[in-house]
Amino acid sequence: ILQFHNGQMDFQNVIEYDTTTNRISISNKFHTTTTTFPVNEYTDLRSFFEQMIEEQHKMIVLKKQTK
Repeated sequence: ILQFHNGQMDFQNVIEYDTTTNRISISNKFHTTTTTFPVNEYTDLRSFFEQMIEEQHKMIVLKKQTK
């Protein structure tokens, strides 16, 4: 979970695998308590969103199981 300034915003990227259906589920959750930020927080805000994008671009590696 990524957090911005004591919980003003948070982001969660969840990847789950269901063994019964052999499906991968990916969900992203974004929550904010404010939509207005002072100019002096813009650099940190940009960094937060860049980290969100990095999380979303992480690769999923599938490995074939040998029996």
